[in-house]
Amino acid sequence: MARATLERLGEWVNTHLLQPLRGSGTPAERLDRLVVVLDALYASGRDACLLGTLVHGESRHLFQSQLRASFTAVIAAFADLVVESGVDPVIAQQRAEDAVMRIQGALVLSGGLDDIAPFRRVIEHLSADLLQGRSN
Repeated sequence: MARATLERLGEWVNTHLLQPLRGSGTPAERLDRLVVVLDALYASGRDACLLGTLVHGESRHLFQSQLRASFTAVIAAFADLVVESGVDPVIAQQRAEDAVMRIQGALVLSGGLDDIAPFRRVIEHLSADLLQGRSN
């Protein structure tokens, strides 16, 4: 059952996160659209991320390859978008990893505090954090 859920989640990630990040518009426009998707997906920070939940506990070992593939795909899509905006690829990779860490951490903190403010703050600053210092 968890494997089928991960497969469906992988399809959803591709359709709703990866394709929009690689779609039309400027990097800032695509990130703005992604923020709307993230806000809806996680109910403004009220809902946990299934990928983040599966990383903790014994299920991590069972689904490591799927988890790695999903996280790697999201990070790569963020990094590609940042490179497209004119940022050095090494810095873009770091910013992409940092963005995923902030999103996941904000979801955990928002859940633990029962307060959506941390998640809202992260997604509101996502575009600026990723695209700061871009050359275009």
